[in-house]
Amino acid sequence: MAFSFFQRFHPAVVLLCITILAGCSGNGEQQQFNAPHVDVMAVYEIPVANKWDAVGRVDSKDIVDIKSRVEGFLIKREFVEGDIVPKGKVLFKIDPKPFEADLLLAKASVEKARAALIEAKQNLERGKQLYAGKNISKSQLDAYTSTERQAAAELDAAKAQVYSATINLGYTTISAPFKGRIGRTIYSVGNLISTSSGTLATIFSIDPIYVYFTIDEKDVVTYRSKWGYKSSPNLRFMLRLPNGAMYDQEGKLDFAQPFIDKDTGTIDLRCVFPNPESLLLSGMYVSVIVEDADKKRMPVIPQASVQQTQTGYTVVVLDKKNIATTREVKLGMRLDAMWVVLNGLQAGERIIVEGLQKVQIGKPVTPNLVAVDTKTGAVIKGAPKGAQQPKTDTPSNVVPPKTGSSNNTPENPRWTETNPAEKNEASPPPGSIKQPSVKPNSLKGKQPATSNSGS
Repeated sequence: MAFSFFQRFHPAVVLLCITILAGCSGNGEQQQFNAPHVDVMAVYEIPVANKWDAVGRVDSKDIVDIKSRVEGFLIKREFVEGDIVPKGKVLFKIDPKPFEADLLLAKASVEKARAALIEAKQNLERGKQLYAGKNISKSQLDAYTSTERQAAAELDAAKAQVYSATINLGYTTISAPFKGRIGRTIYSVGNLISTSSGTLATIFSIDPIYVYFTIDEKDVVTYRSKWGYKSSPNLRFMLRLPNGAMYDQEGKLDFAQPFIDKDTGTIDLRCVFPNPESLLLSGMYVSVIVEDADKKRMPVIPQASVQQTQTGYTVVVLDKKNIATTREVKLGMRLDAMWVVLNGLQAGERIIVEGLQKVQIGKPVTPNLVAVDTKTGAVIKGAPKGAQQPKTDTPSNVVPPKTGSSNNTPENPRWTETNPAEKNEASPPPGSIKQPSVKPNSLKGKQPATSNSGS
């Protein structure tokens, strides 16, 4: 019966089955898994402070419109438009001859009044002698007294005319009230100018200089809770210029608006910055970087190691057996090509920075320890000791907490925490940082003062 069963099949089919069974009944060894080569780095810590950017506008501390206070012909213009002029430099010269003549006339009036006063005094003395001898009446003596007093008053008035003429003569020379940069002028030598001629030129102070910006009411509450209302906040104020370069001078908080704008929920602040090289110009827009001077050591990782998911950010971590596992991390602010880690990693742990596409989670890998350029994020393979990452502290058993005040003051997450699910944003790449919008009304230009500095 068994023989009849095998006769039903073609000999070729039987041979194929035997071959397959022979292959399956070999040594039973499966193909071994080849661990891929990946670049890894050890997580390290650096001192990190809360940092926040705002859009600021540069404005001169003093802005003065130069105007004429007398009428006359312009005979000199002693500056180049756009130049920096020192304090006291002569800017305009008005023809002084009519005012010199007025001064001479006023001085002559003084001499005339002085002579009349001398005569009045002499008449009064004679009148007193005559009245003592009962040669004149009391009313005549009173007349001599009144004449003497009128002559003294006329002398004082003449002296005032001299003083006024001297002032007007001084107004013919217009000088710079302070050191600053002067703008253009529409008046040339030979023009007749007067008090109704308007602005001759505008001068802007350059050192020091103001920077105006706004902050959110949440930040105000956070820092007022931390430092109180009487003490000065322990903050650093820095500037990033329009070309991306950092300004080499730090500023000081000079003014804080005493109320919150009800329309925008922000408060206006003003910093004063040194400007010895005249690099900051009035009207320039800059980035104001506010940094908490109190720092904590926090882990940092390169951007290339971060993967974004619908729920947050993850990195691939290696254990002691080089097994790759995924771990969710909470990211803070970005420092060049590095991210601050608020939660999820400890110093000394190894993460994959290059070769993530070759990794199978739960499988071993062959790690190659590398360094990462903190500025560019470039992987430095086979780097010498001098190019390794900063020395890490002994790994802590506790994940570094989110930075904040010692009295558990709630911290504004906009400063440090990166939210991967920002509303109306379709999966932004790690590193995209929003800057708060500028409140238009809070950055209005100042109304310039008016000046005519006579020499």
